[in-house]
Amino acid sequence: MKNKLYFLFSLSFYITINLHAQNFPWSSFFSNEGAEFAYDIKQTSNNGYIIAAYGSDGGSSDYYVVKVDQFGALEWQKIISKDNYSERAFSVLETEEGDFIIVGNATSFNKPWLVKLNPQGDTLWTTQWTDEVQNNSGLLARGVLLQDGRIVVVSHEDQYGLDPYMFIVNSDGSLFEERDLESLIPIGWYTGTTINDIEPTNDGGFILTGSTGGGTGSRAYLWKFNANADSSWSSIFNETGIWMRSAQSVIQLSNGDYMITGFTAPNATTTAVVRANSAGELIWYQSYNDTVYTNGTDLIEWKSGECLITEKRFSGFGESFFQSALIRIDSQGNMLARDLILGSDSSTTITQMRRTNDGGYVIAGEINEYLSVGQQDLFVLKSDSLGNIDGVYVDYVWPGDVNYDGEVNMADLMILGVTAGSTGPDRVDKSILWYPHYVTDWADTVVSGVNYKHADTDGNGIVTISDTLAISQNYSFTHILPNGKSTSLSDPELFVVPDEITLINNNEVHIPLYLGTSENSVTDLYGLYFQVEIEEEYFDLSSTSFDLENSWITNFSANYWDIVMIASEEGKFEYGLTLVDHEEISGHGLLGILMLTLNESAGNNWEEINFNLNFTNVNANKFSLDLIPHLIMRIIT
Repeated sequence: MKNKLYFLFSLSFYITINLHAQNFPWSSFFSNEGAEFAYDIKQTSNNGYIIAAYGSDGGSSDYYVVKVDQFGALEWQKIISKDNYSERAFSVLETEEGDFIIVGNATSFNKPWLVKLNPQGDTLWTTQWTDEVQNNSGLLARGVLLQDGRIVVVSHEDQYGLDPYMFIVNSDGSLFEERDLESLIPIGWYTGTTINDIEPTNDGGFILTGSTGGGTGSRAYLWKFNANADSSWSSIFNETGIWMRSAQSVIQLSNGDYMITGFTAPNATTTAVVRANSAGELIWYQSYNDTVYTNGTDLIEWKSGECLITEKRFSGFGESFFQSALIRIDSQGNMLARDLILGSDSSTTITQMRRTNDGGYVIAGEINEYLSVGQQDLFVLKSDSLGNIDGVYVDYVWPGDVNYDGEVNMADLMILGVTAGSTGPDRVDKSILWYPHYVTDWADTVVSGVNYKHADTDGNGIVTISDTLAISQNYSFTHILPNGKSTSLSDPELFVVPDEITLINNNEVHIPLYLGTSENSVTDLYGLYFQVEIEEEYFDLSSTSFDLENSWITNFSANYWDIVMIASEEGKFEYGLTLVDHEEISGHGLLGILMLTLNESAGNNWEEINFNLNFTNVNANKFSLDLIPHLIMRIIT
């Protein structure tokens, strides 16, 4: 008596893919072990960006300099150290030749130290006179270039850092002159003048701002210097009703006025702004109350007379974690909008903001995604040319969710094939455990807008077959996305010829699956996956497999990665395959053999078995990740 198998088909199709490209705006993150603190960012002559920062492992610190291209992709990063003590970089300057000057302090005695780098990040010179100057003369050292190529370094001396000091350095790094600037008020017990910012002015000179006075009686000031670095005038904003305790940043506006931002006196609780004319005379003062503590950190001139201000937000003094916001004000200082930057659970502190050549802006600071003290990463955010940053979010890697749609499934294998062999920044935490991992964006994104970094599931800086392990280990895990995704349907032709189903050794069912026909061939295939729901009554799903022997796909290419996932308790078998040689193939015919094993309950005394095969999640895509269109599902009888 001949045994027969009969089966019924029910077919459905769906696929989720992210269609939101995120070329602009963008964000980038950079880290080594320990914490990184960004202090200055400049757009470079090649339209990239260079960031001066320092990194600390909890003990000493080093200069940390990062160069990125116009899309935020890393070009190089340098860790620069003078000795076994601490170095902290506060300013970066680009020379007319395209070299970079890093200004900060070094040694255990806080002395000024300058480093010159070429465009590739190689060190050209470091200042050799550092050890010869007085102790603490480089506290919070910042710099600006004069028109003749000399470098002005402003800093402080004495152990409390309240006595301003200046160094003028030749373009070859040799020391030209030292100047004691004399505090704007007499030096006393915790009383004097601190310099928090230096910016060039349109007459070839520069302007300083910070705090002068002592304790809660301190007030913000402006201090103007000419093109020879000689003091021209100073203004302390101590008028009645003007309660800015300290200014953190200064800019010169296009009409010659000056604007500073900082925080109020006496308790440093509120972001405040002062606008003064070209002679330093007060025009207006404004503060911006909120339900939390806020401190203005930087500002830029924007459009139609408006200005943008970055602020640090925190719940109380002694806090280690912060939020950041962007305030938009009109020409009279009236607040027009106040919006959080990266409204996430991460801690962010924005320290620097600059206008960019395309009409937008770039900001730099630190982000702490784990809310752990000492785990800050350097953070850069670039707006689009209109100033929009709405599309930017903290783009974590969830190992296995390669297409970043919120779930680990076979769709993630497709991007692994496209990105195979790609390299980029590695992660400090090289793990595939299911939690959000931070790494900065890689240089490329797939057409759906997902950055290549999500394909490096194990964090070692290269996409290899080992990255498929995270998909298998974290399969079906989900997480909440920072923004919505959209969907698209695919219906490639995957079919079964019932008469070709065979029974081997009375316990193994072989079901040939075909993809494409001679009349409807599949063109430009690079990856595919499908799911089969199988009735558990007759089959031992744990032994289900898919055999590619004699497949038309392997006839064209032996370079592929595949994944099999079995959920026996749900009666599901899933298979995914992606090519990895970046070459598409076309064809039709046998895809492979689905092999099912009959379980003991089926027995051997039967004439026929009726069972259902439900194919779902059928997907085929090109190298571009475009879905292969105009194909239908059918059964050949």
